[in-house]
Amino acid sequence: MNRVVVFCVGAELLILGGCRASVSAESKNNRPEYERPIDEDPVDDDSGLSGGDVDPTGTEFSLVGARPDLGLAAESPAPSCECLAVSVGNANDPEFFWQGSPPRLAPGQLVIAVSSIGVPCPAAAADSLGASYWGHRREGENVVVVVEQARDGRPMTAGAIIPQPGPGGAVYVAPVSARIPYGRSLVKGEKYCRVYVSRASAAGE
Repeated sequence: MNRVVVFCVGAELLILGGCRASVSAESKNNRPEYERPIDEDPVDDDSGLSGGDVDPTGTEFSLVGARPDLGLAAESPAPSCECLAVSVGNANDPEFFWQGSPPRLAPGQLVIAVSSIGVPCPAAAADSLGASYWGHRREGENVVVVVEQARDGRPMTAGAIIPQPGPGGAVYVAPVSARIPYGRSLVKGEKYCRVYVSRASAAGE
C-alpha cells in the first residue's frame, strides 16, 4: 500500500511539473513586447526587417530593446516632458552618446534616449535616483515609451531602440505609474508626453 501511495504522489508531481513548464513557456511567449529582454525576439515593426536580420549586403541590424550603452550627449538638456529630457532620432544623431560605435538600425527603427540628470523636478522625492527606461508598447499607430524611477541594485538604462510609429502615429513617453513624475506631459490634460511625430503625420500638420 505504501508503494502505491508513493508512486501516485510521484506521478502527481510529474504531472504538476509538466503543467508548470507548459504554463511557464506559454507565459513567456505571450509576454507584452515591452517586458521582453533585449536578447529575446524583437517586436514586429512592419518594416520587413527586424533587429537581428541581415540585409542583402550582409550587414546585421540591431535588436529592438533597451540599450545600456546609450545616453544623451547634453549635460544639462532642456526638458521634453515633466522632469525628463528626451531625444528621438537616428543612431548617429549628435544628440546621442554611445559608449562604443552607434548601432546600425533596420528600416523602421528609431533610437530614443531619456535623462532626468540636470532636469529640475520639484515633484521628485528627495532620495530619488532619477528616471530609467522601462520598456515600450504599441497603441494603434503610436509607440509609447515607459519610464520608471531608478532603483538601488538595478542598472539605470537611458535609452533603447524602438520601432517607428505607423502612419499618422507618434512616439509618446509615459511614467510606469501615476506615483512618479518622470515622463508626464508638459501640456495640461494630455494623457502622454509626445516627443516624436512620424513623417507622414508631420507632413499633414
